[in-house]
Amino acid sequence: MKKNLFLIPMIALILATSCEVEVPTWTGEERINFVAGITLSDTTIRYSFVFSPPDVQEHTIWINVATEGFLSNVSRRIGLVQVPVGDNDAVPGVHYVALDDPRVRDLYVVPANTETVRIPIILLRHADLQHEDRILRIELVENNDFLLTANPHKRLREIIMSDKLMIPRMWAADTTAVPQYFGEYGPVKHRFMIDNSAPNWDDEWFDENWHMFTYTAGNTWGWVPNEPVYMNFLRGVLIRALGTQVLYEADGTRVAFPTVE
Repeated sequence: MKKNLFLIPMIALILATSCEVEVPTWTGEERINFVAGITLSDTTIRYSFVFSPPDVQEHTIWINVATEGFLSNVSRRIGLVQVPVGDNDAVPGVHYVALDDPRVRDLYVVPANTETVRIPIILLRHADLQHEDRILRIELVENNDFLLTANPHKRLREIIMSDKLMIPRMWAADTTAVPQYFGEYGPVKHRFMIDNSAPNWDDEWFDENWHMFTYTAGNTWGWVPNEPVYMNFLRGVLIRALGTQVLYEADGTRVAFPTVE
């Protein structure tokens, strides 16, 4: 009994010392970040007007923003800027509503007593999007209300906009099972698939129907279908629809689908 009485204060001392070392201290800094997503690229969003009716001239991309630190009882402004990336940069007022435009300027705030908020980026359907993609890279900037998050990947978002078919992210990935089911990508094949089956075969559809397969050891393999039987069914539908037709891509590649086993 005496030994137990002696051990109790010793254990308490060890636990107290351990807690002093492991408990982090809060610096009191308010920071802001873009919320990471669950798709192939957390920093890239892609959108094409090709699936919209001709009279649709705008599309709003909603981006989640979160704060780090204490809540505030007043609204706080979010600092945003466009960062040039090259010759195909989106032009404010032409390809998107400028970040300082009255339509959106006052929406880039974190309301009082709020931790997360969705902010709009309004894309504009310009004729040149039928021929070339445009890139809108936006980054958070420090202001009087917020410092930036320490994670650089959570400071930026890149929107790739178009008005033509785009290869889905999961089809273009280095490690993906999509070609095993549907072969190599091509715009002519993509259009054929849309016209002869229910899906649009775009990023949104792949996000809903495919997932990243990871070994238990943590080694990522790649993107695989949620329901392989359903993918085989769709492949069969497309093979039967193609039949004896002969279709070619612009580079002369013949449109074909892998044989269903």
